[in-house]
Amino acid sequence: MLAHEMGLGKAQPLSSKILTSYCWKKMGEVKINDEIINSNGKISKVIDIFPQGIKDVYEITFSDKTKTKCTLDHLWNVQTTNWKFRGTGFKTLSLKTLMDLGIHNKYGTPKYYIPITKPINFKKNYFNQIHPYLLGALLGDGCFHKGMTTISNQDQDLLNCIKKIISPTLQLVQYSKNDYGLSGKSKKPNFITQTLKNLNLNNKKSYEKFIPKQYLFDSIENRIELLRGLLDTDGYISKKGTIQFYSTSERLINDVQFLVESFGGIAFLSTKIPFYYYKNKEKKIGRKCYILTIRLPGFFNPFFIKRKADRYKPNVKYKPLRAIKNIEYIGKEKTQCILTDSKDHLYLTDHCIITHNTKILIDILNHLWDKEKIDKVLILSPIEGIYNWRRELLRFSKFWKLEDISIASVTNRKPFKITAKIIICTYRTFLMLSDDYYKLNNPKKKGVKKYRNSTIPFDEWGVNRCIILDESHKFKNPKARITHVLNLHKKFFKFRYLATGTPAPNEIKDYYAQLKFMDEGIIQEDYFDWIRKMANIGNRFSKVAINYYYPEKVEEFINSIQSWIIRRKSNDCLELPDLIINKVYTELNKKQTAIYQDLTVYTLKKMGMNTKYNLKHIINKFPYFSLAIDNPELIKNDELIMDINLKKKLTSWNFLDHSKLSVCDSLVYKYMDENKKIIIWTGHPMTAESLAEHYSKHLPVIIHGQIEIPSKFTQSDYRDKLIEKFKQDKSKKLMIASYLVMGLAINLTEITRNIYFDRNYSLTDWLQSIKRSHRYGQKEKVIVDILICENTLDEHLDRLLTKKENVNKFLLGRVHLSIQDIRSLLMGKEIE
Repeated sequence: MLAHEMGLGKAQPLSSKILTSYCWKKMGEVKINDEIINSNGKISKVIDIFPQGIKDVYEITFSDKTKTKCTLDHLWNVQTTNWKFRGTGFKTLSLKTLMDLGIHNKYGTPKYYIPITKPINFKKNYFNQIHPYLLGALLGDGCFHKGMTTISNQDQDLLNCIKKIISPTLQLVQYSKNDYGLSGKSKKPNFITQTLKNLNLNNKKSYEKFIPKQYLFDSIENRIELLRGLLDTDGYISKKGTIQFYSTSERLINDVQFLVESFGGIAFLSTKIPFYYYKNKEKKIGRKCYILTIRLPGFFNPFFIKRKADRYKPNVKYKPLRAIKNIEYIGKEKTQCILTDSKDHLYLTDHCIITHNTKILIDILNHLWDKEKIDKVLILSPIEGIYNWRRELLRFSKFWKLEDISIASVTNRKPFKITAKIIICTYRTFLMLSDDYYKLNNPKKKGVKKYRNSTIPFDEWGVNRCIILDESHKFKNPKARITHVLNLHKKFFKFRYLATGTPAPNEIKDYYAQLKFMDEGIIQEDYFDWIRKMANIGNRFSKVAINYYYPEKVEEFINSIQSWIIRRKSNDCLELPDLIINKVYTELNKKQTAIYQDLTVYTLKKMGMNTKYNLKHIINKFPYFSLAIDNPELIKNDELIMDINLKKKLTSWNFLDHSKLSVCDSLVYKYMDENKKIIIWTGHPMTAESLAEHYSKHLPVIIHGQIEIPSKFTQSDYRDKLIEKFKQDKSKKLMIASYLVMGLAINLTEITRNIYFDRNYSLTDWLQSIKRSHRYGQKEKVIVDILICENTLDEHLDRLLTKKENVNKFLLGRVHLSIQDIRSLLMGKEIE
C-alpha cells in the first residue's frame, strides 16, 4: 500500500551540480525549460521545479571515490549482484531504505550498484579551431611559452597523425631529438598560438593546464579524439589492459575524469609524491602527481598510436560499475526537486551520477513491465482520476501508446479488449462489468443477487496481471458490495497496489478491507474477531458498535503492518510553501437568525423532549440545523416543514440575504486585486449556482455534481476540460466547486486562494480538498479562508476539523446527548 500524503517530492541540495547541455549548473540555478542530460546521454527539459526548504542532507560516496549529496527521501535506482544474476534488474529505493537495509554485506563489501550513464551526446561544436586530438596531445606533452608552441614526443605514429590534422598554413618543425614546434609557413601570426591565447592556455605550466569548456562539452566523436590525444601522450596501458593517465595539474585531472565519465566510464583518482636527486646529490620532493585509473564502456579504442592501441581489449563481461560505499550525514541545506520530461525521469548530478526524481506508482509499473513481470494492468480509480491516469501513463512511460490504454465507462461496458494492455475504470463501472458477466453466465436468473461468485474472466486477459486501487480508502467497508467483488477477483492479480493519502480516514477499522485485499495472510481473522482484539464493542443499540479502542493494541497492530505500507507525510518529506488558514467569523443577520432559531425550535419539538440522540443521528435525521447556516434556500420548498411562520420566512429568503456573502465578497475582490486565482468551495450544487450567479460578471468556472454535461462529453471529460481551461486562461480568476466532486486526483496548484463557504463533517473531504492546491508543485503560499457563523453549529464543526480529530469517533462516542447538550452545540459551545 502506497499511503503517501498528497504532494511529495525527492530532493537534492541547491549546491549539487546538475549536468546541462553546455555546462554544469548548481541545482539552485536550474530553471524551467533548461536542457539537462538524462540517463540515456541525451537532452531532456526541466518541466517543473519544486523547492523543498531546509532538509537534512547526506553525502554518498561511491566505489570510485566520487561523491554527491541528497536527502533521505531521494530515490535511487540500485541493483545487487544477486539481482543481476537472477535477471531482476534495478529497483528504486529511497536513501533511507538503503540505510535501513544496510549498504554492505557480511564481508564488508558494498551491496548496491547504480547504473552508469550512456555516452552523453552534447551538441557538436563547430567553432573549435584546433583539432581535438592535437589539443589533447598538446595538453599532455605540449609547452606554450613565450609565443611558441612545442611538443616533446618522439613516437612516429603520434607525429604522423599531427602532421595530417594540422592546418596547411602550419608545419611541424623538429628542434631537437624529442622536441617539435608548430610554426607558420608565412610571416603571418601563428593561429595556434593565438587560439591557445584565446583559450587562456598560453604560458600555462604543466601543473596549470586544463581542458577548455568548449572541448569538454562537444560531440562524442570530438571528445573521443580529445581523449586519444591525452592518452597517447600522458596515458599508459599495461599488458593486462589497465589504463592510467598522469598529470601534475589537479584541474586537468578533474577534466579528464569528467571526460571519461561522459562516455559512461569511471575513473579512480589517486595521488603520489615523487622525489628526485638534484645534481645527483640532494634528494628533493617533486610536485604531487595525480593518477586516474580508467575503465571505459568499450565502444571505442581510446588510443591511436599502435603500441598502445594493440594492448587495448574492451572488457565486454565486466562493464564499469559504481557501488555505494558510504553514506554520511553532513548537516542541513536548502534543497529542491526537479521534474524532467525524460521517460525514466533520471538526470545526471555530480560526476555524471544517475539520480531519480518523481512518479512512484508509474515507475513501479515501468519496472515491472520492463522486466516482463507483468503484461496487463487494471487501474480502478474514482471518476476524478480516470483521465489523469491515462495522461500521466502516456507522459511518464515509454512502454504504452494511446491505443494500448482502454477506458471502460458506465456507457461503454463492452468486455475487456484483449488487445488493451491497460484498462482504467471507476469502481462503479467495475461493479457493473461484474454484473454483466453474472447475467451472461446466468441468463435464466432474474435480477442480480447482492453477493454472487461469478467473476470477470481475467484469465483470458494476459498472464501476469497487476491491479492498482487508487484512493483505496473508498472501499474501506468490509460488508460493501465493491469489497466483496474485489475480493472475488483478486486471485487473478499477482501484483496488487493500493494508493491513498488517507488509508484510515475515520478509524483503525478502515484498514481491514484494504489489507485483506492485498494479502489474506496480513489479517487472518474475520472482521469481528479482529476488531475485538483492539476495541470494546457492543451496546444496547448495536452489537457491533465500537465504544472505544485499546490504544496499546492499536499501536501493536500498526507496528505489525509496517512492512506492507509505505507511509510518508508531507511534513516528513517535503517543506511546502506556507499554508495559512484563516477563520473568518461573521454573525448571522436578523433574517437568517430568525430562520435558524425557528428551525431549532421546530426540530427540537419534532425530536421530543424525552428522547436522547447522538450527534450523528441528529446530523443525518435532522439536517435543518446545518442547512439553515449553509444556505436556507436549500430547504425553501421542503414539504415536511409544516410551521406556517417558518415557511413564510423561508419563502421570503433570497441568497443575497446570506450572512456570509458580504465577507465572501470582500475576500474575492481583495484577491482579484492581487491577481490571484481563487476557488470557492461548497458542498451544495444549489449554493454553487447561486454563487456563480452572484459573481457572474467574473465569468466563474463552475464544477459540481449536477452541472449540465454537453452530449459529446462524459462527466469526467467535461470536468477536466473546464479545469484545464481555468488553468490555462490567465483572465479566469474564479472557480466555484464542490469538495464532493473535486476532492480527489486533481492538481490545482495554479490556485493559491481557497474560500470555504461551507463544509461537511467529513475529515477526508476537508483534508483532500485543501491538498488540491497545497501540494507537490505549489510555489506560492496558499491561503485558506473558512467562513464561520458565530454562535452556531458552524463553530463546533470547525473545532472538530481544525483539530483533525476523528469526527466519527466524536459523533459516535457520546451515545446520549441531552436537549441541553444539543442546544449548546447549536450555539457553538463545547460540551464535555
